[in-house]
Amino acid sequence: MRVVFFFFLLVHFSASGQSVIQTLLEAPISDFEYEEIAASQSYLNSANFNSPWLRDVDFRVRTRNDATIEEYRMRFGLLNPMEIKANKAYQYVLEETLGLRKEVRTKKIIEQRMALIIERIRLEMRLAQIDSSIAFLKNIREIVLTESDENIVDDLIEIEDDIFNTQLDKQDFTSRYEINSFLIQQRIGREVNARLDSANFVTIDRMSEEILNLGTANSQFALADQELKLEQSLFSIKKAESWSNIGFVQAEYDVDRGNNFNDHLGYQIGITLPIFNSKKPDLRRDKLELIEEEMQQKANKSAMQESFDLGKMRFSGQLKNWQLSKDYQNQLQKIEQIGLESIKSIIAFNKRKQTLEKWQVNALAEIWLTYSQLAMKNADEGILINWLSKDKEEIVILRE
Repeated sequence: MRVVFFFFLLVHFSASGQSVIQTLLEAPISDFEYEEIAASQSYLNSANFNSPWLRDVDFRVRTRNDATIEEYRMRFGLLNPMEIKANKAYQYVLEETLGLRKEVRTKKIIEQRMALIIERIRLEMRLAQIDSSIAFLKNIREIVLTESDENIVDDLIEIEDDIFNTQLDKQDFTSRYEINSFLIQQRIGREVNARLDSANFVTIDRMSEEILNLGTANSQFALADQELKLEQSLFSIKKAESWSNIGFVQAEYDVDRGNNFNDHLGYQIGITLPIFNSKKPDLRRDKLELIEEEMQQKANKSAMQESFDLGKMRFSGQLKNWQLSKDYQNQLQKIEQIGLESIKSIIAFNKRKQTLEKWQVNALAEIWLTYSQLAMKNADEGILINWLSKDKEEIVILRE
């Protein structure tokens, strides 16, 4: 019965730790850049960039010398259909761009949240190790005090020094833990009262397999392409606007002409000949800027891919170091099985064990962080996932 109860508690607290992590990742977003994008999207939902079919409308009257009206004229200035088309296309491209900006920003925020969560787990693990180390050292101190050996003073000095340094470490990590709690509260808007659990995290072997199959930073590439598409759309508008005035249609009514109503009516059509364009220098400058934008976009994508590839190389190095630490851990276990007879050997062994445990916790946190960042950058559009979870749980951002 006790075994079943213990198993229930273990599963409960593990699930609780995981649910807290998922809750932190799905918390409503309060971020200036994110809210700015959302505000722009909200504006586009109630407004559009559709151009009118007419550029302008003029009503003109011609009078005689005695101020009586001789002629009425109504002129309709025609707008270039290419300008109408360009503005419609721009709105569509802008909506897509804002959607991608929001998605990339959301992924960045989730990356930041995951970094805080990973740091929280690392600090919890380090504090648990430190408490265990202090308890071990105090226990060794009690054993040494019961001995009648004349050399116990040297051992006690070394033990007290280790206890003091370990307590300093605890104070430092406690301070970091409090800072982490503050940052979680400020940036995520949630208090964390439960211990976070990494038991449901994806295994290192599985991480390694998945990272090897990652190709490019898909979401970043998509946004870079879309931003360039937006600039090209703006240039299309400017080009169409340079020929905005394509002509006019005019209806007129001449009071003195003819006897019947139809005799008084007249029509005129004017067409602007595309021979001279005063906006041509401006267009050439804009075209030059667009070419520079295209070159810059290629350079940015190349830098993104390089950063992504370097991240994969860094992850590979972290895995190799992790394997070395596991080999060293096996060697320490063999030494422990042989037996530690003297106090000095016990103290020396404990120091090396502490150093290894400290390094492994830090290394594991770096592996989690690098993996989650690479996986998030590689994810296709519209995909928000907790990549560290074994089941790859979907992240659904809650609303305020």
